[in-house]
Amino acid sequence: MAIHESAENYLETILMLSKERPVVRAVDIANELEYQFRSRGGSGFCFETIVASGPDNGANCHATASDRKIQLGDFVTIDFGTYYHGYCSDITRTVAVGKAKNPELYKMFDVVRKAKDAGQNSLKPGMVMGELRDIIVKVVEDAGYHIPHGPGHNFGLDIHEQPYICTGSKVTLQPGMVHTIEPGIYIPGIGGVRQEDDFLITEDGYRRITNITDALITL
Repeated sequence: MAIHESAENYLETILMLSKERPVVRAVDIANELEYQFRSRGGSGFCFETIVASGPDNGANCHATASDRKIQLGDFVTIDFGTYYHGYCSDITRTVAVGKAKNPELYKMFDVVRKAKDAGQNSLKPGMVMGELRDIIVKVVEDAGYHIPHGPGHNFGLDIHEQPYICTGSKVTLQPGMVHTIEPGIYIPGIGGVRQEDDFLITEDGYRRITNITDALITL
């Protein structure tokens, strides 16, 4: 079974931790993910897993899995991937643990999802990377936010490969490329939201190769 085809099963398994155990730390989620990867044919992490929660660590787009305990009202961002037959995978979802403590998190989630959809719907051979970046970022900036990192990258044998979705890039998408789209919004004192999916560029468009819901998962 391909890693991408199992992504939703991975996440569902991990999220069960917060129902079965009264206290779950971010690092517990990362450890469980590695177990699930290896038990299903993966070979460890192809980058350090991000499990970020709460108003502070959740607002750090490069957070690592800490000892912080997941709390009711948190949004938790999980960015994870494993090697499968030598190739990388890269998936991010933000989930809610009960009702969010700050209602702005729901607005942030809606904007991020719309930005990802705008980028996804623009994918096709010949699409200029700089223009794709502008399409994604415009949705976020029109809503009054900004993305503090690149909104996507190529990957394969390495987790970050050229070309990147970045300002001014004249590189065009070509059939056979595998790319992420990953907009995110992060506000200190409130938290963060990121969604990331992987796409194979085809002769006439694209094929999404991450099998996981776009809807907000609430525990």
